[in-house]
Amino acid sequence: MSFQRPFQFLGGCLRRHGGKGVVLCLSIAAGATAEPAPEPPTLSAIYQFEAPQMEASGDNIRLTVPGCGQLHRIGEPAMPFRTARLLIPSGFTVEKIDVVPAEKPTVIESRGRIEYAGQPHSHPSVRKIPFATGSNRRIYSSDAPYPSPPAELISIQRMAGYDIALARIVPVQYKPASGQLLFTQKMTLQVNLKPLPAVAEPRIQPPTQRQAASRVAAFVDNPEVIQTATDSPSPASGTQVPDSGYLLITGSNLVSAFQPLVERRIQDGLTVKVVTLETITNTITGRDVAEQIRNYIRQVYTNASISYVLLGGGTSIIPCRYAYVRVDLAPKDSYLPTDLYYACLDGSWNGNADGHWGEATDGDTGGDVDLLAEVYVGRAPVSTVEQVQTFVEKTIRYETETNAHLTNILLMATFLGDFPTGSCQGLDMYKPLRPLLGSYQADVLDDQPGKYPQWSRVHALKALNRSPHVVLFNGHGKDDLLMRMHSTDLTSLTNQSPFLLCSVGCSAAEFDHGKFWPDSFGESIVNGSRYGAFAAILNARAGWFDPQYPWKYSGEFQTKFFERLFQPGQANLGRAYQWGKEDLIGQVELNGNMTYRWCYYDITLLGDPYLPFHLPPPRQPEQGGKS
Repeated sequence: MSFQRPFQFLGGCLRRHGGKGVVLCLSIAAGATAEPAPEPPTLSAIYQFEAPQMEASGDNIRLTVPGCGQLHRIGEPAMPFRTARLLIPSGFTVEKIDVVPAEKPTVIESRGRIEYAGQPHSHPSVRKIPFATGSNRRIYSSDAPYPSPPAELISIQRMAGYDIALARIVPVQYKPASGQLLFTQKMTLQVNLKPLPAVAEPRIQPPTQRQAASRVAAFVDNPEVIQTATDSPSPASGTQVPDSGYLLITGSNLVSAFQPLVERRIQDGLTVKVVTLETITNTITGRDVAEQIRNYIRQVYTNASISYVLLGGGTSIIPCRYAYVRVDLAPKDSYLPTDLYYACLDGSWNGNADGHWGEATDGDTGGDVDLLAEVYVGRAPVSTVEQVQTFVEKTIRYETETNAHLTNILLMATFLGDFPTGSCQGLDMYKPLRPLLGSYQADVLDDQPGKYPQWSRVHALKALNRSPHVVLFNGHGKDDLLMRMHSTDLTSLTNQSPFLLCSVGCSAAEFDHGKFWPDSFGESIVNGSRYGAFAAILNARAGWFDPQYPWKYSGEFQTKFFERLFQPGQANLGRAYQWGKEDLIGQVELNGNMTYRWCYYDITLLGDPYLPFHLPPPRQPEQGGKS
């Protein structure tokens, strides 16, 4: 049997459309009679691309293709690519992939050297950088097409019981010595499959297969293959079956303080389960408490089909998992506290049992760890009854009351530093985000065009106390410092409606401090008083940027989050937060300098993952002329 349907890629989801996009086929070479071992099927997907765009970037050329990301291997040409996400039929895995051009490549003269990927930075100074930037001389002196081959398998990931092949497809190859670009507008990705080994790692599956199928269908390029993997009808691409399950994990002394939130979630139509950490540690096996918690989440997900998990406590109550990520510029800070461990439920996350969790070789079969979430996780960074009451009150108040300034967004930015590529301004991080803000009125605090502070904590407090709906800060930070305010300054907040806070600043969500240490800035602004934020999406450790293109790395995750958050019907914080990460999964490195992997683990949601975000009404077009 075979399937052929036209699709178009839009914002990471597939839409039925007659224009350019992806045509997907599943060919199964099975005989007419039942065979003990059927012939392996072959997946094929036809990808179509718009023409590449070139713009001057200093002495180099920046090359982009609409709908594509850019390979970011330090010192190598930054070439456009698209992430293919193909669902693998049940019982099979990938043997190899290949790409076949559907037409002869078009030769384009580059008009200059294609720029190379630069170093990521997290600090305003370049003094501590241990190696010099520069292009890869071997590549740039050669005329061999780069990259080669034009398609590569990234990893086999799992989601809700399904295996998904992730691959990078490159529509433009570069011949540096001659300065030529080879552009292929249409290409077929062929995935040859083979039977799974007789002994394969079990898949974590929810009891409601329809809900799992809808989650997977919204992610993959070929949702029709779900028909061959389950007896249930294949859901339409982009369709989401309503979520129904909510799990709260907290300490026994905090359960009663969370009760108003539990009642609110029941009113929202969710099936709510509350469990204490003490119950988990007394009844669930695991190598440590974090693994016991994850094993419990897996058990409830399998038996009760939960979608949202609220970790009701800071790490003195609910411990985190530390993932090991190699980043050359942060050798002392390579262990990242991450709650992603509780969201992605397949495998142990430490398959080689070497004491390092979350490595690209820590999958139980030797590949990457599970990076696709079965559940959406947020953390309430609380340790006392009073903090729980504050967190719960602000969460419910945001959900049940309408902010009078629903369309107001505050954009804050600082000077990021001088670098070899020139001065870098935080306001430039918002370049890809601004097109998404059509329904918002933006207030701006920024240092441009100078290098010295143009605003202070006094200006920040005044702007925050006007109760904007969303607050973004793109600048440097520390565990107790953000928006040019220390944690102690937060006692001066008086905003009547709580806001959503997002920032790329370093360490503001450092939630893994000791029991007797002061809370981080992010924790304080969420649980310190009835003012401040109802939720915050911040870095637990360093944030990263490219001085030439400041919106790279941490800023890309910020943009993808808001792309998801502003889509009608997908506005739950936890879902937008996780799906925004998964939109960039093709960037997550398997070796070398792993900046995207760092961001994938590091960015943390301090807030209720179910909480629906209030979308402002679409801005009405201005009326022309006078009556």
